[in-house]
Amino acid sequence: MNVSRVCIGPGEVAGYFAGLKAGLDELNVPCEHFVLMPNKFGYQESDYFLKSTYLQLAQLRGARFSLIRSIGYFLEAFLRLCVFLYAIFRCDVFVFPGSGSFFKFNDLFILKLLKKKIIVVYLGSDARPAYLSGKHLDDLGKPFDHLKAEREVSTQSRRICKVEKYADVIVNHTATGQFFTRNFIRLHMLGMPVNKPHDKPKSREATRAVRIVHAPSRPLAKGSMIFKNAVEELRAEGYEIDLIELVNVPNSVVLKELSNCDFVLDELYSDVPMAMLATEAAIYAKPVIVGGYYAEQYKIDNPACEVPPTLYVLPSEVKEAIRKLIDDESYRLDIGRRAFDFVSKHWSTRTVAENYMRLLEGGDAVRAWECNPLSLSYYWGWGLSQDNWRHQVGSYVAKCGSKALQLEHNVHLKQRVLSEVRNSPI
Repeated sequence: MNVSRVCIGPGEVAGYFAGLKAGLDELNVPCEHFVLMPNKFGYQESDYFLKSTYLQLAQLRGARFSLIRSIGYFLEAFLRLCVFLYAIFRCDVFVFPGSGSFFKFNDLFILKLLKKKIIVVYLGSDARPAYLSGKHLDDLGKPFDHLKAEREVSTQSRRICKVEKYADVIVNHTATGQFFTRNFIRLHMLGMPVNKPHDKPKSREATRAVRIVHAPSRPLAKGSMIFKNAVEELRAEGYEIDLIELVNVPNSVVLKELSNCDFVLDELYSDVPMAMLATEAAIYAKPVIVGGYYAEQYKIDNPACEVPPTLYVLPSEVKEAIRKLIDDESYRLDIGRRAFDFVSKHWSTRTVAENYMRLLEGGDAVRAWECNPLSLSYYWGWGLSQDNWRHQVGSYVAKCGSKALQLEHNVHLKQRVLSEVRNSPI
């Protein structure tokens, strides 16, 4: 396909879309990345002519007086409209995050009418059913709000239906395909775009204590306490461990610590083997331990060539994985080198951008990247132990009914979820 200009936005997720733009720039593909939301963790992102104006207007949303807030919302929406119209006249390919387009996917109909190419990329929480997410554990310490979750699930399902109707290409993780009916492209086939890795990752100067980094954005959902308990148990056995925990710090601080550690503890209940933190650790050739109930099933749902070299293990195996990386230095260094080689070869910004260009061309090769969501059976979600999952999903079904699962299109999966719910204490 002849591409005149690509529009990416309107937002950023953990540096993914800025990385995609960097790759398209390397290929000399004209591209504009519009960022219409605050950047909480300071990821490097693109700039454009109205960005500073938009961010200033966005600050009005927190104003004390309702009139000022209303004016802020109006001006923000007007500016968003201006950027949208600008993009329509300038671009023929639109790449949106799963969290939304310029106007919550209500603009996809217009873009389709104008024969624009539409790609929607889901990166996790934007596709994962809200009742399968542990994010509620960290939300101000409040109990799980069933009605709020039901509204969120309804919105998620409705927006995904809209995307499936109008998007030319959908990209998603195999672990978060519960609401989908249409084939999508496996996200890890395309890759997580990272800046060109350092040519020669430096080994840390040897010390008696092993230095481990853990950087949770949501400590409860990511199992931080259980990680710390495992470390304390190993210390009691005589291991010297220096655990660096980074919570809500800028990405630049995280990168600095990654470059100076022995290995990384990512998450305890992850539904992907290599998310952005693990990808960044691979830039520095640092091995990563990731816990998750999807650890075994992931290798079935995804081809071997797409399986990143992290230590992706069941949550119950995390302590022994930590012990293994401490005891066996050569094994630790080997995993780090393989992770570095993997992202260098498969997930560099240029390679990921080339994969997106192949998507636009289509053909048999691209069809091999597709996944049928109705063939997927994973339902343990993210950020929840099995006990917490049964309590949360069980109470959700008890209060909202089984139809609130929004799984009528996949009866087999729905029955598996309800079978687990029967084991719930609710």
